[in-house]
Amino acid sequence: MFISSFLFILKIIVGIFGKIEKIILDKQVSKGMGKGMKISKISTHRAPLMGFAMIMIIIFHTDIIYPHWLDLIKNFGDFGVNLFFAISGFSMCYAWKKKPDTKVFLKNRLLRILVTVLPVSILWNLFAIATKETTITSAVLKILTLQYWIDGNLFQWFVSAIIVFYLITPLWMKLYDRNRSICFVATFLIILISCIIASMGMFNHTEGFVFRIPAYFLGLVLGKTVNREKELSVYINITFMVLLIISIVGSWIIRFDTLLYPWKYLIYVFLTLPVLFILAAFFDLIKGKLFYKICGLGGVITLETYLFQEKILKVVHFVCDKINNTFDAKNIIINIVTIILTIVVAVVYHKIVNKVILTFRNKNK
Repeated sequence: MFISSFLFILKIIVGIFGKIEKIILDKQVSKGMGKGMKISKISTHRAPLMGFAMIMIIIFHTDIIYPHWLDLIKNFGDFGVNLFFAISGFSMCYAWKKKPDTKVFLKNRLLRILVTVLPVSILWNLFAIATKETTITSAVLKILTLQYWIDGNLFQWFVSAIIVFYLITPLWMKLYDRNRSICFVATFLIILISCIIASMGMFNHTEGFVFRIPAYFLGLVLGKTVNREKELSVYINITFMVLLIISIVGSWIIRFDTLLYPWKYLIYVFLTLPVLFILAAFFDLIKGKLFYKICGLGGVITLETYLFQEKILKVVHFVCDKINNTFDAKNIIINIVTIILTIVVAVVYHKIVNKVILTFRNKNK
């Protein structure tokens, strides 16, 4: 009796979400708020959007001693991770559309990740073992991207997270292609449950990942929407405005105080889509300008920048400590030098990785 009632209710929910999904994806934009607001702008400006997200993350990873008000802005920098995951989910729809095959999809994604990450991870952990900063067991787990899931160690945690997202993406794509309504319900439930779990402190050591689950799945939904070449419904524009208002009010309440750490990530969930669309519209206005080009470059070397910044910062600090640094009490020069070195190393390493991947693919044709 309970099971049949549950299935009946679930069927009703699927039907309701099916109607909502039809309005969202099929209704053409009328006059007013939705005019010109296209999801395709996210596709057009994917690289600058990625680069802007990377700039936020770079700022967040600096250790400059800021005034309090600037420190609050810096603490907002990790919102770049939400943007990055949302854009990644969005981009995966293009990759899947190009070749809707699980084996090919995972091979291409994991090849890029592993060829980029493994050399850096192995060398850094060998150095850490030699200096007795880590154990052999811990180093192996970090190299295999497993340490984060065991105890929440943040060493390259983003890589651990994105691999999981890549692994589940083909399942989501196939479910969407088979039954959009059920996929819509499942996505909504995943987002809701992940927010509840993280807010309650469950799986506390991986809350950084759990709170970013909504961003990736929202990116997937947007990617599927743009693939159908439909403009946003006016109802979705209203939804974005509501989300933006909730985010602004919530941000003002918590003011990104570290004491309210879990709650700021919940605000990020509401903030992701509005900011993504605002930034896409912004980049549409400044296309071709210097800042656009800088962000575009950053969008090409995002993973490499992430891999090197904190490591280079640690090395620069080590060198400065050896020469008895007294001229840079607030770490401003140290971080500027670190950022410059990071960008240079990231660009060079990106070119090397591209050549390695191209060689591998040519040999396996």
